[in-house]
Amino acid sequence: MDLRNITRLILIRHGETFANAQFRLQGASDGPLTDLGERQIELLGKHLKSFQIDFVISSDLSRAVQTAEAIAKHHDINVETTPLIREWDCGVWDGRTAEVFLDMLEKSGKPISEFLPEGGEMLAEVRKRANNFIDRVLTYYYGKTVVVCTHGDFMRVLVGCMLNLSINQASMFFFDNASYSMFKHDGSMWKAIFLNRVPCFD
Repeated sequence: MDLRNITRLILIRHGETFANAQFRLQGASDGPLTDLGERQIELLGKHLKSFQIDFVISSDLSRAVQTAEAIAKHHDINVETTPLIREWDCGVWDGRTAEVFLDMLEKSGKPISEFLPEGGEMLAEVRKRANNFIDRVLTYYYGKTVVVCTHGDFMRVLVGCMLNLSINQASMFFFDNASYSMFKHDGSMWKAIFLNRVPCFD
């Protein structure tokens, strides 16, 4: 197999934010990393220092950008940002606790794939963004190793697109803050190499 035809994505979930620490939804809104989140991304950056990385792409939300910069600085790479890989916009539910949201979702009787939060977007719209991003990767970054710093719900949808899973199936994945997962495209299909690895603190 010609390694020049292998495209690798290293998917990163941003470091812990205050909303994450409080188990609150955080979609299109932005918020700073906690002290733990800042330590997480510094550790992650050092851990990935030995990886061959060609490009670093981030959601344009600051929690993802800050995470991306902690990685890129070890490779002398500029961070590229795009709103394509922003978190799911959960509208009026942004800032609510996950417990309240899940209770409301259960009472609605709808699977998460069919839920439209007021003022937000359906996950089908997120899936369209994810597919557009994949097309962009395979067009402009073919044969390269690309770090993608993004968000938990977007990552689930993106992984679902790559592995041909439905939105509901992909919602079963979980990604820790400052975790990294690797996928490769061999010229014909995506394959998962590993999921949700987290560097350990000394």
